[in-house]
Amino acid sequence: MEVKRQDKGKVTIISFDGEDQFYDSDPLWAAMQNVLLEGRYEILVDFAAITYISSSVLGCLITMFREVKEKSGHLKIVNVQPGVSNVFVITRLDRNIEMFNDEETALKSFG
Repeated sequence: MEVKRQDKGKVTIISFDGEDQFYDSDPLWAAMQNVLLEGRYEILVDFAAITYISSSVLGCLITMFREVKEKSGHLKIVNVQPGVSNVFVITRLDRNIEMFNDEETALKSFG
């Protein structure tokens, strides 16, 4: 799994390439830690290429959401595929992390 990063203004977009099933949270954790160390706390995670996430990836997202929130930032999610969306609904993560259908709307939500 390759984790990609793109900065658009004050928002950092994290996306994925290589596989559609996301098991290992380590690449995401490392990418997110680098973003936070740079003082960037407006983060959009793009799940367009992902059809499955493991519990460790889910746990990583929850931890990162809390860390970003403590820094008065925002972690939001875009382009969630149906299988992954179901996981967010079942775990009620969709009640805490904002989810968007398209990148343009998501980016505008950061203000």
